[in-house]
Amino acid sequence: MASSLVLSRALRKVQLDLVTAIQYADQLLSDLTDSRSRAEEEFAKIYKEASKLATDLGVTLQKPRTTTRQTHRDSLEPHTEEEYFRRSVYIPFLDRFITELKVRNKYYLRLIAATI
Repeated sequence: MASSLVLSRALRKVQLDLVTAIQYADQLLSDLTDSRSRAEEEFAKIYKEASKLATDLGVTLQKPRTTTRQTHRDSLEPHTEEEYFRRSVYIPFLDRFITELKVRNKYYLRLIAATI
């Protein structure tokens, strides 16, 4: 996710043209798509670090209580807390972020094409 920090810092600059911003966004999109394709390995690293922090703070990471009939939550049957958080938080977050970047890039590319 270091690419999102690069994009965020670049967008704060006063002298940044739209083409360069789109290039940064494309790099971020590429990184996110790669992370999405390797979600299991990527999230394992994140979860390991989060577990260590939780242990240091005396907090237990646990999935929410589930019932036999879920109406307001994903019907996932994870075997571990890590699997639950990967499926219900990490992957949907990446999917949404990727979709938003694609939509915004498409809009700005049309804007650039209209000015040429």
